[in-house]
Amino acid sequence: MVGTTHVIVAKNATSGDGQFASITAALAAQEDQIGSEQSILTVFIKQGVYNETLNITRKHVILIGEGAGKTVITGNKSHRFDNLSTPDTATVSVHGMGFMAQDLTIQNTAGPEGLQAVALMSRSHFSLVYRCSIEGYQDTLNADTGDQIYLETDIRGTIDFVFGYARAAFQGCRLLVRSSGASKPGAHNVVTAQGRSNPLDRSGFSFQNCSVTADEGANLTGVETFLGRPWKEHSHVIFMETFLSSIVNFTGWVEWNRSSGHIPDTVVYLEYANYGPGADTSRRINTTAVRVVTNCSEAAQYTADPFVNASAWMPKDKEGRYIIPYARGLIVRDPACPAPAPPTKA
Repeated sequence: MVGTTHVIVAKNATSGDGQFASITAALAAQEDQIGSEQSILTVFIKQGVYNETLNITRKHVILIGEGAGKTVITGNKSHRFDNLSTPDTATVSVHGMGFMAQDLTIQNTAGPEGLQAVALMSRSHFSLVYRCSIEGYQDTLNADTGDQIYLETDIRGTIDFVFGYARAAFQGCRLLVRSSGASKPGAHNVVTAQGRSNPLDRSGFSFQNCSVTADEGANLTGVETFLGRPWKEHSHVIFMETFLSSIVNFTGWVEWNRSSGHIPDTVVYLEYANYGPGADTSRRINTTAVRVVTNCSEAAQYTADPFVNASAWMPKDKEGRYIIPYARGLIVRDPACPAPAPPTKA
């Protein structure tokens, strides 16, 4: 790295609280800086609601707010109302590697009527989202490509609200299922729609020490909720050491098209050591695609270090200590399972 640049964004920047009144202006001002692609750009965003659409193409951008619910980046583009492709509806789109967001909210307020409406779309390899809230309805978070980690982050939505092709690890996240207002027969919500299309691809979602519950005030009466459905024929997801509330349908997983489809045998849907009223696997959908993992060594391969090689790129201080804490292995480690390997140098 050449160096680090810090800028401050504030709604009342003209009063001296910040250098820029918008995040867009702060990012644009750095585009012409010599060597900017190799330096880290840290944007501190003060409390406020920023109605902006961000397209972040440069590498090593860090957005830090003053807390989820306090610093809010908001947009309302949607497939239905704006005639846009799903990725183009994103409030925040990230393409440059090494992106990080901390202590802020990213939302898409198009509502369930807008159909596909993305809050965050990340194509950033080695990206980290920490203590944030990502809010929408259908297709809230598009974890599209690259190795990604989401820590202690709330993700709100209805249908396929965590989707994409990325290899992403989620730890300590709350998956909060919202009401779409739909009351028609067969209405249902789905947490994940993972898009691995080739069994050799490094692609999949791992949820560890998370929770799947109804969002505050959500009326889910008569609306079934499922852990996932296969967007592509090799969809790959595991829920482990996670609280599954009673909103999770007893079958657990669902076909892409309930009326005419089935879950292909090439899909990999796994569960390990989950708990709560929705974690009973005795009546899961009858398919070889869905399996309960009983071997802790197999489950350990889905923790952050082996799954996304986290120890090689998670931020460290000068002494090599991790700046942001994360679980390097299973939360409840079976003595039969090996301890995590020493950290890998970046």
